[in-house]
Amino acid sequence: MRTSRIPLRRSGKSHPGGHLQCHRPLAPPGSTFDTGRICREPSHMTKADIVDTVYEKVGGFSKREAADIVEAVFETVKATLEKGEKLKISGFGNFIIRDKKERVGRNPQTGKEITISARRVLTFKPSLLLNKALNS
Repeated sequence: MRTSRIPLRRSGKSHPGGHLQCHRPLAPPGSTFDTGRICREPSHMTKADIVDTVYEKVGGFSKREAADIVEAVFETVKATLEKGEKLKISGFGNFIIRDKKERVGRNPQTGKEITISARRVLTFKPSLLLNKALNS
């Protein structure tokens, strides 16, 4: 049985000297994880970047096994949130599903009243450690 895999190939963009370079600030001093040297694009990190990081940092796994581990983590997170459960990751933050009721809103272009349907929304509240790391 074939399962979906994370794409592991690099983007077609060429980089001087064959190295991937990111143009964002490095992690704050004392941080244990520096994403500034591992991303593929200057402004974001992809699932493939996470797989590469797990492969390089943890070791002992093939790249395919690292991809399977990352995929399993994301599937577990997704399944937990789909059930409406709160997800707490120590030192990172909380993911919370909230149910929003149907409400009346306005179309900003016409000013006409519209009904906004009931829905579930995902909220994230960073931990104090993450907030401190982001703001130092």
